Amino acid sequence: MPNSKIASFGTWKSPIHPAWVSKKTSSIQNVITDGQDLFWIESQPNGTNNSAVIKREITGNITKITTNQFNVRSTIHEYGGGCITVNNGTLFFTNLSDQRIYRQSENEKPHPITIDSNIRYGDLTVDPNRRRILCVSEEHRYTGRPINRLSAINMDKISAPITLIEGNDFYASPRLNPSGSRIAWITWNQPNMPWDGTELWIAEVAPNGNLSNSKLIAGGIQEAIGYPVWSPDGILYFISDRNGWGNLYKTNEKGKPECVHQVNEDLTEPEWVFGLSTYAFISPSEILAILTKDGIRRLEKIDLDTGSSKAIEVPYTDIHYLRTTKDNVFFLGSSSVTPPSIVQLNLTSMQSNVLKSSSDLSIEKGYISVPEPISVPTTQGAQTHAFYYPPQNRDYEPIPGERPPLLVLAHGGPTSSTSNAFSLRHQFWTSRGFAIADVNYRGSTGFGRDYQKSLNGQWGVFDVDDCIAVANFLINRGDVDHDRIIISGRSAGAFTALCALTFRDFFSAGASYYGISDLENLAKETHKFEIGYVETLIDSTTSSNINFRNRSPIHNAENFSCPIIFFQGLKDKIVPPNQTQTMTDMLRKLGVTFAYVPFLDEQHGFRNPKNIE
Repeated sequence: MPNSKIASFGTWKSPIHPAWVSKKTSSIQNVITDGQDLFWIESQPNGTNNSAVIKREITGNITKITTNQFNVRSTIHEYGGGCITVNNGTLFFTNLSDQRIYRQSENEKPHPITIDSNIRYGDLTVDPNRRRILCVSEEHRYTGRPINRLSAINMDKISAPITLIEGNDFYASPRLNPSGSRIAWITWNQPNMPWDGTELWIAEVAPNGNLSNSKLIAGGIQEAIGYPVWSPDGILYFISDRNGWGNLYKTNEKGKPECVHQVNEDLTEPEWVFGLSTYAFISPSEILAILTKDGIRRLEKIDLDTGSSKAIEVPYTDIHYLRTTKDNVFFLGSSSVTPPSIVQLNLTSMQSNVLKSSSDLSIEKGYISVPEPISVPTTQGAQTHAFYYPPQNRDYEPIPGERPPLLVLAHGGPTSSTSNAFSLRHQFWTSRGFAIADVNYRGSTGFGRDYQKSLNGQWGVFDVDDCIAVANFLINRGDVDHDRIIISGRSAGAFTALCALTFRDFFSAGASYYGISDLENLAKETHKFEIGYVETLIDSTTSSNINFRNRSPIHNAENFSCPIIFFQGLKDKIVPPNQTQTMTDMLRKLGVTFAYVPFLDEQHGFRNPKNIE
């Protein structure tokens, strides 16, 4: 390039400042509709660290509804979600500090409708006929594990929750049919997670709100059911992975499951949080759906009578929170060059436009690295997948013959996935001359049930194999420097990183963000939602199983041979801080070079802008 400087990879000066990641972007989630109006939760990058409810009227007017006094967030399952609902303009939301549900009518201050108790709420749904909120409740007791239930809350006064269903370990998705006479819900028991095996139930709802004639519709310990939605004419639809992919089903005239649209793509995403939506009705016989294949999400219109479908062309490859109104579809969409944004798709013209972006930054294309999807061979004759981001900075050229350092990223979960959505975190590194490989290792979602299940019993092995396979592919292709390979991960991804640095002699350095180092203690100390998850991933039935010790970096730290940096929130309830503290104590005794950066005010995942910077 004319006038570009020649400098070593990793030393380039970038216009992307670290403060931009925390102060120039916001997080948008829980997008819902009320009539023609749109509501969502948005983090406020203004130093308050609060999440607020935002309303967009059909006129285009956008207003912040909740004040800085409130932080709209649920901690049910520790991950939360589904913490707002709206009924004819009246907002109901959960507040972080006390976990109570609040009601806020137009021009009125919020006031609580739940008693002040040790109960958390999520997946809020309006039952307008009976003036109540249906939800999942989680009662935290002084001893023992929390109790999860399907509950009802009086929307007009302060009261205790009324139990509708209890007895199983977990519940989700209370959904009423259009007349309010029937309810559907999802339930499951440990050690399953919601993507392992769940059950779909329905029941009759009496005028007084009591349930009767409960009936199992689909699911079991080896079939994951999710996303139940009633059609406008009262037919129950849902997603099942019984054929190996998360496909769309309905209940037929006999009340039996019937596949509507069978494809080798996933119409689902793992329900770590409540309130997700992967399809929505645009008429009694048509839906719009988000389908995922090879880490790329797209929109498709499905005819429910024939099962035929048609792709809807939109410039977005990562799509979430699909909602419909009479004339429009709304979703949270992003692409490799577009930050997450609330998008409106007109159902007549099929034209889309951005209503609200998570960032108002304008970065010239010369500083943006566009990812390349790659699939590479890995161990056991399998294939793994990744997005490769080459270094990109219009102001620089590398020293002739030099190859860039590679930052290998292992996503969290591990039952989750990474996408090619625009990320300032990624661009921060690539604009400085680093290459990035963002890996969808075995266990990732969006590649079918078999790929997701392939990590079970092999966590800490196959995921590490796949990260190394991707790095070797890029080394052999001549893209990156084989002597400068770094691995970084968050939460479960940090376990992958720690295993890679403990059990393999491949990487030159690493970073662990609130990572897992001791599987035995994690299985004993983690929260109820994930208490059986570790056993499934490690292939164990007791915490004393040999795999727990053999796969724990803390018990094999003498193999550590390269520098690492640790970041840990000291209020983390998902991966307790002692996981990192014990690991760093061990490395200190062994003389391994490391840095430890604890944050007093952070939980699982960092929210404080100063800490992120």
